[in-house]
Amino acid sequence: MSAGGPSERWAARALAIGAIVVLLALGFITWSVLRLESREAEARQASDQQESLRLALWRIDSVMTPILAREAARPYFEYQPFIPADRAYTNFFSEVSESEVLVPSPLLTASDPLVNLYFQKMPDGSLESPQAPMGPAKGTAEAAYLTPYAAETNQTLLTDLSVLLARHEEEARKQVVGAAMDVGTLAEQGFGRDAEVRGREPNEMAQQQIGRGAPEGDYQARAAVSKQAQEITRLNSNRANVPMSVEAERADADKRYGDRSAKQRGESQDGLAAKTAASAPAASMPMAGSTGVPAERASEQNKSEVAARTSDDVVVGDFQAMWVGVGSEPPKSELVFRRTVRVGGREIEQGLWMNWEQLQGRLLRPVADIYPDARLRPVTENVSNVPSRTLARMLASIPAELVMTAAAPAPGPAWTPLRSALLATWVVVVLALAGLALAMRSMAELAARRGQFVSAVTHELRTPLTTFRLYSQMLASGMVREEADRTQYARTLFGESERLGRIVESVLEYARLGKGEKPRREALKLAELRDRLGPVLQGAANEHGAEIVDTLGDGEEATVRVDPSRIERILVNLVDNAGKYGKRDGEPARVEVLWSADAQSGMLRVSVRDHGPGIPAAEARRVFRPFTRGAMHAHGSTPGMGLGLALARGLAEQCGGSVTYEPREGEEGARFVLRTPGT
Repeated sequence: MSAGGPSERWAARALAIGAIVVLLALGFITWSVLRLESREAEARQASDQQESLRLALWRIDSVMTPILAREAARPYFEYQPFIPADRAYTNFFSEVSESEVLVPSPLLTASDPLVNLYFQKMPDGSLESPQAPMGPAKGTAEAAYLTPYAAETNQTLLTDLSVLLARHEEEARKQVVGAAMDVGTLAEQGFGRDAEVRGREPNEMAQQQIGRGAPEGDYQARAAVSKQAQEITRLNSNRANVPMSVEAERADADKRYGDRSAKQRGESQDGLAAKTAASAPAASMPMAGSTGVPAERASEQNKSEVAARTSDDVVVGDFQAMWVGVGSEPPKSELVFRRTVRVGGREIEQGLWMNWEQLQGRLLRPVADIYPDARLRPVTENVSNVPSRTLARMLASIPAELVMTAAAPAPGPAWTPLRSALLATWVVVVLALAGLALAMRSMAELAARRGQFVSAVTHELRTPLTTFRLYSQMLASGMVREEADRTQYARTLFGESERLGRIVESVLEYARLGKGEKPRREALKLAELRDRLGPVLQGAANEHGAEIVDTLGDGEEATVRVDPSRIERILVNLVDNAGKYGKRDGEPARVEVLWSADAQSGMLRVSVRDHGPGIPAAEARRVFRPFTRGAMHAHGSTPGMGLGLALARGLAEQCGGSVTYEPREGEEGARFVLRTPGT
């Protein structure tokens, strides 16, 4: 932008300050919006990860809940190797009569890859297992139901479990807070008592828990589902603790165990009866009498005795999970589920020792599509000491934490609608500022050109007007008496009038450049065009006392289609420019005009060269600007308004051609070339 007056400089400064403020404000808005977008993307990704985690935990608990429900539905008396078929539901601690029929417990030959061993702890502290019978029941079991190897293996597992439980109890006594946590204990310690949970419907309680904040709400909901699954199945199995009659219980026992043991009874009826008869003393634990004795063999006296027995209420607790074996060498945690059974005034503890490796594989199978590298880590801390981050990944059915590799942040979209809007805003603002700057620049340049025009026209008009006034005054006052002097004065006035006419014509011609007038083309031979314009160019050179050398080059017979009048004005301006500025050391300028044309395309090429000082490289790009003169002639005595080259280029462009400045290395002076198309 050209330097202007104080008002223009202040306007430029105000525009710059305003642009900086707008850009800074827009930059701050962009930074804030992008930061909010990034936070929103992070929150969305965290929400997706949380949903994936919740889905995985629900899947795992949905696998474990049926297992716990199945075990919770198992009657407590099945934890003995053999079951008296005629015994009322609550009288299993009574002595076994010789006439009672014993059937094998389903746990005697249980083969579940997820369970290492079923066990029960008697009131005297001894540990027993229905899979490892003791005493006479051992011989009966090995004879018909268990192989010696299976019995020995189960006995070894029972011994190992006894050591694990003893060590766990010893460590529990030494610690203020026990390391074993189970689902029931977690719910009671962290989130309310059993009475509150049992008094609610599962769906209602789950909805209330889910309504709480994560992770506690989600954990409570899953824990409630697991806990109530145990309660519902246990209550359905116990039939609300109502004792069965002898006949009903016998029918139920026959239905449950008859199909399974029919074949076995048929194969070993006589052998088992003989063994049991030899060792039938009454004991606190029911022993096998004869697994094949039909119901008809029971005497009426025994039936009366059984029917006359009274039963106490049976209270079966929920299974609670705990980890044992912590602190062993090497450290290893074993998962054990335990429940308390109270029959009358006696209390026993029953449970199952899980195969943790097999169980973990089963639990993780449904989440392999979400977390292929997941594993379960035992959690032995009290729930009140578990951090929220750990609690959010804990199972409700087992005190274990789901551990998985943190998912890498998913790459967001490279382009979003918000970013598109921001980019559009930036483009609009920048274009608006650029347009405003260009508008101010154009206004400043227009003001500068207007000032240059006024200065140039005033300077050019001053000399001829002064001459006109002086000579006309002298002629009017009669000061010029000689006829020859008057003639000379008249010629001078005529020359100045032509000069004024050329000035006015140049200004008008420049004003007509923007109107887009179409050229009037004529088909002329190159030599014919040269001959027509030669005298005019000679006259333009003579005005400055310059010597013109007019040469015809290639394409003398070529036909060109041009507007002769415009070509004349262009070349006159070029020759006039060379005549004024091509002088060297006070000598008249020497102007060379070279005409050439292309015979095939009809393109005209005219070169105008002088032998003056030339144009400095710094001014070469500005010589075609209107009202612009070189630094050496801007304030000199050489007349001119700075419109010659601008008019020449403008007229050439109207004809579809061009005027260019083409200096040659090692060549003196300035060279301008006119080119016009052949069509």
